[in-house]
Amino acid sequence: MIPSDQTIDVTLFDFLSLNKNRYIYIFGGGGKTTLMSRCALLLSQRGFRTITTTSTKILYPQNQERESIIIHPDLQTVITRSKLAFKKYKHLTIAKGHFDNQNKLIGFAPEELDLLWKEKIADYLIVEGDGAAGRPLKVHADHEPVLSNHADVFCAVFGIETIGKPFNSQYVHRFELARTRLQKEPMSPISLSDVTRLFFHSKGTCNRVPTRDKLNVFINKCDKYEDRQLALKLSRTLRKEDHNHQINKIAMGCFLSPAWVEEIPG
Repeated sequence: MIPSDQTIDVTLFDFLSLNKNRYIYIFGGGGKTTLMSRCALLLSQRGFRTITTTSTKILYPQNQERESIIIHPDLQTVITRSKLAFKKYKHLTIAKGHFDNQNKLIGFAPEELDLLWKEKIADYLIVEGDGAAGRPLKVHADHEPVLSNHADVFCAVFGIETIGKPFNSQYVHRFELARTRLQKEPMSPISLSDVTRLFFHSKGTCNRVPTRDKLNVFINKCDKYEDRQLALKLSRTLRKEDHNHQINKIAMGCFLSPAWVEEIPG
């Protein structure tokens, strides 16, 4: 049976524990913006004032991804304009400015977003903490992801379609860095072990998150039965290698039609 939108949203709400987690950072590759937009939609439909933004750079949001957008380099001006906008809208996207005249926006630093959050002008603040240039697998450089120590929850996103694909820059963001960390030959198939090794690398995803018990993992783009089976295997592999108990929850899903989300028991 295909789950309804209401079922999907309830699962997302529970997966991220949105009843208590209201300051959220999403990072990784393979669907961050889609996940952020879906969360913002379900929250705004429930009557919550929600702000989406980035601590690095983000593609200019499409119409379906936001109700209103506020762009200004001064944080206090953004705060003032957001208060006014929330009289009409429930979902705002904010940014500091445009990036090199491209179709991208520059966000505020985590310290500034912390100040914004303390103003309590929104019920939820959802932040993209890095970029992946559209690749399903993201390898983080020393300065990434850009996270706040004060966030309530962190969600790492991974696109399952990378498993079995050639190990190259088409599927891996910061490919040369991944090659160094894995000592892997280009064009050989990307394996579950590769993903797990990158995830738990001393400079990898897990060790970037300030608080261990606040890290969730979302395995995205599980369009087919085979993708779902790979996602279950990846979940088991991640749990098995999570010796320091850094991962809190894991879920898998797909936001294409038919959309669905399912939390994977630990």
